[in-house]
Amino acid sequence: MNQIIEQVKQLQEASGLSNRQLAKQAGFSDGILSGLLKGTYPGNSQKYLDMLQVWISTQSEFKASLKQTLTEPNFIELPTAKRIMNLMSTAQTLSRWSMAYEGSGVGKTVAANEYQRTHSNVWIITASAFCKTSRFVLGELGECLGLRTQGMTVARMSQSIAKELDGAKGLIVIDEAQYLSDDVLNGLRILAEGKAGVMLLGNDMVRTRMSATRSKINMKPVWSRIIHPARIAEASSDDIEAYVTAWGIKDKDMIGYAKKVTPNTNGQLRTLGDVIKLSLSMAHSSGCDVSLIHMKQSFDYLTASIK
Repeated sequence: MNQIIEQVKQLQEASGLSNRQLAKQAGFSDGILSGLLKGTYPGNSQKYLDMLQVWISTQSEFKASLKQTLTEPNFIELPTAKRIMNLMSTAQTLSRWSMAYEGSGVGKTVAANEYQRTHSNVWIITASAFCKTSRFVLGELGECLGLRTQGMTVARMSQSIAKELDGAKGLIVIDEAQYLSDDVLNGLRILAEGKAGVMLLGNDMVRTRMSATRSKINMKPVWSRIIHPARIAEASSDDIEAYVTAWGIKDKDMIGYAKKVTPNTNGQLRTLGDVIKLSLSMAHSSGCDVSLIHMKQSFDYLTASIK
C-alpha cells in the first residue's frame, strides 16, 4: 500500500493534478483519494489501491509512448516566420518600428525567439494585464541590458537605459503589445529614437487601439515610425504544410486535412502541434503508422470543448 501511495504522490506532484482531477482519472471520489493519501481511509482500501495501480500503469505507458514517438522539430522557418523576421531585421537596421498583429498561434513569438537567438542585441519583453506599466517595461529592458535598476526612479531608469542603447543598434521586441498604453508606447518611442528598432507583436487590439479616434493624435508620432505593419490573421497553407512535414508526416490526406481545419482553431499552429503529438502517441499505442484517422480523432478530442 505504501509503495502505491508513494508512486501516486510522486506522479501527482510531477503532473500538477489536483486530488479531484486525479481521483476522476482513477475512477472514484476525491474524498476517498484524500483518505488514502493521508492513510486515514476507514474502509477496505484494496479495491481503490488496485484502481490506483491501474492509473499508475496508464501514466507510465503514456509517458513511455510519448518518449518513444515524439520528436518535436526545432524551429521551422515557415513562410510567415520568415516574413516576421524580415520585418524585425528591417526595424533593427533602420532603428524604426514595425508590427505583426492579429492571429493567435501563427508563430509570432516563436519567430521572435529565433530572431533573438540568431541576432545580436535583441531584447524581448512580454507584457500582460499585470505587467504593462512604464516601470515594468523599463525594468525588464534594464535587466536585459544588464543594468541594476532596483530603487531607481522611472526617469533615472530611462536615462540609464538610453545610455546603454546608444550605439548598440539593437531591437526591442514587445510581445503582447496590446496591453501597453499610449503613454508607455510614446515613452518607448522617445527612449529608442535613433538608438534601437522596436517590434510590436500582439492581437488586433495593437492596431485598433492605436488607430482609435481618442489615440489618433497621441499615436501619430509612433505611426510615423512604423514600417510595413503586417496583419497576419491565420497560418497560411504553406505554413501548415511545412509544419506537418517537419514532423515527418508526408501523407497528402493528412496534410490536406490539417490545412482545412487548422485556420478554424483558436490556437492554429499551436493546436496543430498538439493534434500531431496526440496522433503519434495514439498510433504508437496501437502499434501502427500514424494515419488520417488518428489525426481526426485527435482533433475532435482536443477541440470538443470549444465547438
